[in-house]
Amino acid sequence: MPASASASASHSASAPGAARAARSGVPRALPAGASLPGVRWLRSSHSTGMNNCVETACPGSGPCVGLVAVRDSKRVPGPAVLFAPGVWRDFLDSLG
Repeated sequence: MPASASASASHSASAPGAARAARSGVPRALPAGASLPGVRWLRSSHSTGMNNCVETACPGSGPCVGLVAVRDSKRVPGPAVLFAPGVWRDFLDSLG
């Protein structure tokens, strides 16, 4: 099970841009320092203490319906990439 991690930043994400990314299925970047207000970032319990992993978040409440945000756990205030949920699921399935 993933463990949660919180994030804070001074800028807010563009909701229309996030919605377009979710519709197109094409990954979009969320710039460094941007935030997704109210999201809970999750990190795999398999991650090491050296932060060699990614964190994921699903903006909004409930399951990932609109988009999945992914960021490097070593660069929490850094950029995030936004994926349509189906695209992210396909990527995870391809890992085996």
